[in-house]
Amino acid sequence: MPNIMLLTSGTRGDIQPLVALGLGLQGAGHNPQFVTHAPFQRLVSDRGLPFAELDGDLIALLTSPQWRSALIYDGNPLRSVRSTSGYLRAARPIYARMLASAWQHAQSADAIIASLPTAVCASQIAVARGIPYMLALLQPIGRTRHFPSPMLPFIHSLGPLNRLSHLAIELTLWLPWRTELQRWRQQTLGLAALPFAGPFAEPLVRNTQRLYGFSQQIVPRPVDWPVSWDVTGYWYLDHPVGQHIPADLHSFLERGPAPIYLGLGSMAGGRQIQVQQMAEDIVKYTGRRVVIVTDSVQPEAQHNRHIYVSGPIWHDLIFPHMALAIHHGGAGTTAAALRAGIPNVILPIGIDQFFWGQRLAHLGCAPRPVAQHTITAAQLAALIQQAETNAIRERVAALGMQIRTEDGVGRAVERWNARAQERKSAKH
Repeated sequence: MPNIMLLTSGTRGDIQPLVALGLGLQGAGHNPQFVTHAPFQRLVSDRGLPFAELDGDLIALLTSPQWRSALIYDGNPLRSVRSTSGYLRAARPIYARMLASAWQHAQSADAIIASLPTAVCASQIAVARGIPYMLALLQPIGRTRHFPSPMLPFIHSLGPLNRLSHLAIELTLWLPWRTELQRWRQQTLGLAALPFAGPFAEPLVRNTQRLYGFSQQIVPRPVDWPVSWDVTGYWYLDHPVGQHIPADLHSFLERGPAPIYLGLGSMAGGRQIQVQQMAEDIVKYTGRRVVIVTDSVQPEAQHNRHIYVSGPIWHDLIFPHMALAIHHGGAGTTAAALRAGIPNVILPIGIDQFFWGQRLAHLGCAPRPVAQHTITAAQLAALIQQAETNAIRERVAALGMQIRTEDGVGRAVERWNARAQERKSAKH
């Protein structure tokens, strides 16, 4: 079986579904090797997948306090533009290290599967090595007239400009790094320079095979996508065998009705005090108990009979015990809440979170999303009340039942095998 390089970058929400996909490939007899950043070594290695460290962690830089405004839209476009420009200047040498590291690890690969942050890098390696390449995406990124790019921080259709919005996002993956990519492509890969459109010229885009790790129940496959773009269903990775809810959290859950989950994702790092205040407002305005889940429990975070503060915990462990989930709308958290069949209140910060909030509202699984930088305590209480109406509860429960019958990983492995067979047949 060929060696498949799983080349990826991002936050845990970006990496975890790809681990599930890697396990599916491994179970089907393939030889996947995960190439990603050091913080995810244990997540990968504990599941028995080979791991290699990818140098040049751009997300670690982007989530640092200095550059967080480049990632999070807080309603101030000038500050976002200024922060983005500074981030790009600081990130270029790191990006160059990532390119060099990816090329080094790719020497033993017979095929590459890459996610969005490493898409441009992986596509150029595949060309230089003459090996198959496939994109594995968690969002419906791809030119279509039916909706704008999910990576834009708003929820409204652009009508005839929807398709152009996808092109604009593609160019942001290429143009800011154009100097580093061209130099690497020519000096390291031995390839000619790319034109202005780079790797996103129309024929190249349409011919790139893709796997989309979300459910068609949530985002139906656009009819204007190429046939080689497959929507497979979500790629779920469950908690490790033997891991359980901590005893003190279990006791908290047993002491009353199902509480509300409050988790605003890794982008909320450094805002634990505000998150704690949000939980206290929920208790004050609704009388409900709250479980806060955060990347790191700060000293100022206090447990009491109404609020429990937890470090990271697997969604499939905690969500079945929750009445509803208040979260940022990240792809992974949204997928887990849908699978559990619980209502959502989505408070987006940036990128694809606005898209998922809008989709769930459209489907009747959540109220309309409200940006975190504008939410008030009274608004949040009203959203909770709306999320717990019978209409939303029944709709999300029904969708959860449908999603639990899907085998996204199995479908993705089937499509990978089918495409491999097509390539083999084309050679003969």
